[in-house]
Amino acid sequence: MSTIAENIAAIRARIDAAARTTGRTGADITLVAATKMNDAARVREAVAAGIDACGENRVQEMTEKLAQGAYTGAPLHFIGHLQRNKVKQVVGKVALIQSIGSPELLAEVDKQAEKLGIAKLAVQCGVGEPTLKDIIAELEKPGRDPRDELPSPILRSDIKDMKDLKPGMEMRGTVRNVIDFGAFVDIGVHQDGLVHITQISDKFVRHPSDVLKVGDIVTVWVLAVDVARGRISLTMKKPKEQQN
Repeated sequence: MSTIAENIAAIRARIDAAARTTGRTGADITLVAATKMNDAARVREAVAAGIDACGENRVQEMTEKLAQGAYTGAPLHFIGHLQRNKVKQVVGKVALIQSIGSPELLAEVDKQAEKLGIAKLAVQCGVGEPTLKDIIAELEKPGRDPRDELPSPILRSDIKDMKDLKPGMEMRGTVRNVIDFGAFVDIGVHQDGLVHITQISDKFVRHPSDVLKVGDIVTVWVLAVDVARGRISLTMKKPKEQQN
């Protein structure tokens, strides 16, 4: 019987193979392990094997495993249906709630976050208190994307669609989102391109937010384009042939 580590390695190999068909790598993909009905020991084994994050479906089971230190070493996501009367058992204990499906549930999350204390919650989430307040305020405005107020990208007149992109093209764009594994950049073709963390700089980058922030205007080069899947891979590393 295969071990958990062997299973994770096999899944990562399949993910990497699939990602490479689009000009990406497995490092671009966050692997979340659904840990429902697995005891704390097995979850710890998955964390030790390098799983990117743990995803829990049930509040009671999550609470029991938290007490046993099951998720130590990996971010915890809540991925199951969340009832409003159980929000207070989740807020402040997970890095991400993936299952907010209504304004009412979001309002309850906000309410419990206020009770917990913005300062404490900001520390637990790994962001500054003003940033967390801004995030909560914007999430309370359904139908409005605050990124629409960002500076417009500086467009090339000859590039209007993904089909016009070719590897090696130099573009200017606006950073639309910064995430753990990179940043999405609007280059004016109706589909944001991904700059993976390994493509941000020739120097080591601990986290993309150390280098980039939403709204930055950046120069990028096209690495690969997958029109069928709507994916654009970009780099901020200047091609060697263009370096002096």
